[in-house]
Amino acid sequence: MLLLLALNAFAGDDALGPTALAQAGAVVADAYEPSNIAVNPGALSLSDGYRLVGWGGYGAEKEFAVGIVETNEAAALGFMLRRRVLNPPYTSSDLPAWAEGTELPPNNKQFIELQAGTSARLMEGRLGVGFGGTIAWFDTDRQQRGFSGNLDVGGAFRAQEYVTLGLVARNLLPFRSPRSQDFGGLFAIRVGGENTATLEVAGGANLTPDGWAPDLRTGFKLPLANIAELRGGYGYDGDHRVTFGAGAVNESGAFEFGMSLPLSGVTRDTLQANLGIRLDLNRVEGP
Repeated sequence: MLLLLALNAFAGDDALGPTALAQAGAVVADAYEPSNIAVNPGALSLSDGYRLVGWGGYGAEKEFAVGIVETNEAAALGFMLRRRVLNPPYTSSDLPAWAEGTELPPNNKQFIELQAGTSARLMEGRLGVGFGGTIAWFDTDRQQRGFSGNLDVGGAFRAQEYVTLGLVARNLLPFRSPRSQDFGGLFAIRVGGENTATLEVAGGANLTPDGWAPDLRTGFKLPLANIAELRGGYGYDGDHRVTFGAGAVNESGAFEFGMSLPLSGVTRDTLQANLGIRLDLNRVEGP
């Protein structure tokens, strides 16, 4: 049984590195993806060694993140620090009614997030139990500034050598209004291993102010001659999006790129592109 805890920031999103972004966030059952510090920290205990990651992003969010994951025979521990800046269109919650229709300055929103996750390793590395979290400082410019956070609980189980299951309940204990991420959950099946072609399908729902909304994700990874990987995916959470990316990889790490594009129309303010690097240290090769 694997517990994970992740505290997601006020109006915040999961910290998705280039690989996770390219797979539409379908990494719930991926033991080798450092972005699971935020998505499903418990899955981290099903891998081995150290992973150092860093990336920058441009588009809907301008972001910079660095993180580390360490896994041994007993447990996994990961930390990630992320800064992101958004300039979304104004909504009625940003401004008083009298300000609508007037010329307005940019709607700057800034978040600095510290994420952490840990999980115990059980059943000879096939099952884990863990927790993690995010505490965020936010400055929404036209509204307020302060701290926020949340709590997730979930797990991952390697049913067979090339089949892993993931389950996560998200945003169970939000704190700080006006809004933390919506309560929800995801279940995922991932077929494949670290060094093979993989396919993950994840599905769930989020409880929004307007009721339950679906959260669907699917992503794939295709290795090419042990020197490169192609990745792609599709996600739907009220908006349809397609994702893709690639990486130059070897036993020491990877140089990676990922992009997410909405099907409703692509502009600089709606796409997201992340570019980063990953270093693998003292790693034990997975299936």
